[in-house]
Amino acid sequence: MEKNKVLKLFHVDLNFVSLKEDYLKKWLRKLADMGYNAILWELENKVAWETCPECVWPEAMSKETFKKLLAYSRELGLEPIPLFQTVGHGEYVLLHEKYRSFRENPERHDCYCTSKPEVRYFMKKWIDEYLELFEDIRFFHLGGDEAYEFGKCPVCKEYSDRHGKNTLYAEHIIDISRNIVKHGARPGVWGDMILNHPKEMNSIPKEFVIWDWNYWGSDTQNETVNLWGKGYVKLNEITEDNLKVFPHLKNVDGSLNAFYTSDFLKSLGYDVILCSSSRSHGDSNYCGRHNVHSQNIVGCARKTATSGLLGNCVTSWAIRLSSYETQEQWLVLAPLAMDNPLESYYQLLAEAGRYFFKTDAENFFKAIELIGSPFLFTPSLHVGIQWNHLKDSLLPPKGYIAGFIESLKEEKHPYWENRNEDLAKAGKNILEGIALLNSFITRNAERKDILYNWSIAGNFQLWQLQLGKEVLGKFEGEKPDGSQGRDILLLMKENYMTYSSLSQTPQSAKLNTALMYDALIEYMSS
Repeated sequence: MEKNKVLKLFHVDLNFVSLKEDYLKKWLRKLADMGYNAILWELENKVAWETCPECVWPEAMSKETFKKLLAYSRELGLEPIPLFQTVGHGEYVLLHEKYRSFRENPERHDCYCTSKPEVRYFMKKWIDEYLELFEDIRFFHLGGDEAYEFGKCPVCKEYSDRHGKNTLYAEHIIDISRNIVKHGARPGVWGDMILNHPKEMNSIPKEFVIWDWNYWGSDTQNETVNLWGKGYVKLNEITEDNLKVFPHLKNVDGSLNAFYTSDFLKSLGYDVILCSSSRSHGDSNYCGRHNVHSQNIVGCARKTATSGLLGNCVTSWAIRLSSYETQEQWLVLAPLAMDNPLESYYQLLAEAGRYFFKTDAENFFKAIELIGSPFLFTPSLHVGIQWNHLKDSLLPPKGYIAGFIESLKEEKHPYWENRNEDLAKAGKNILEGIALLNSFITRNAERKDILYNWSIAGNFQLWQLQLGKEVLGKFEGEKPDGSQGRDILLLMKENYMTYSSLSQTPQSAKLNTALMYDALIEYMSS
């Protein structure tokens, strides 16, 4: 493998889904053809692990099957990098009673207690199994993002109060990564947890690659930036104290620097992989937001190319459930932008259109922008997915939907306050988008698969809109029966099950279809 290449990564996330082997192979080929040169494999419980057999998904790949996938990806020029969560996002392990004692907080099953020797032993043993499976690798990702309970148990808190949270974090990742280093690979972690304590960055050794995820930034004018540890801030809210900590918050011209964290980390001597996303929080369950993802992917890729970063990774979080097929038009933008960093966003978008459709695709992009905007009851939390804010695939409790709507009402949340206007606007946009898409379909012979999948997504969005009206009608007493909404849901569930079965293994498709619809069916049947 080429040692000095800039990494062009795609993130294969198997956290919420079990994908069919042939489907994965098809997408590995597509990614290689687009210009990607590496895959970040987040396997979770989808391989038959020996370290934690209790954790293994019933349809998990055997090691032999996955080794064949690795061999195939290497033949395509796709360098494999494993991702194993070792701090937070341990839901698939910590749900099991056997591992309850590993929890940082006994009442939550997402974060490991890193001060416990038995947790460290468990991690090291599993890492050794990863190293044996992946064999010749240059990098190993130890996860570590969104560990919201980290450092809260009495032992961990006492240590972090005395030495700092980043010191506690570093002590854990250094210890568990020793065999990774012996193997000849470089360990790495997500950047968010350590960026929350920027004055403690020296605790993290420079040998660690920092995977700097940024799913909101673009290289166009940004109105806000996420100031780690503080939240989103506008340009006029940035203080001199902020600039002392993060001196790269502003560009030379005084505008906001969306990618200030990558500049900050690089200035400290870290190798950085800047990460965008094609599927993330805020999306509809059926399709993503065109303007958000296309601009984010281009911005991160261009920043990687022009700032000498180690690489760029397009993440795609499976918990959002929309298909790869509805992301494909964005995925090609990362390699295009890295190879052509001087081209404008619109030039790159036009190139992406020609890559797929061999013609001007402006109306296609307009169509998917209109179709893909989320509205009430399309984001995951609105239907009960991640109802407990954990990545555990658990169905919500009975009464979830009624409680969720009530909470929106009590909070005077915009989704509630603007519900009628938003649904009316969404209906207008979806119909206009579908009409544009249909017109584009009739004039183009290329890549009917992309067009077909967006057509499906548009119709699911349209029916979810009708369903939203039925749910609100029941909640507000205008349609107390709920039978019409229930009938819509049952039809949608049947069709979604058929659709998801094209890519997912049977039990995975069944569970995720239930997550999409069962809480709503329960509400409309009550």
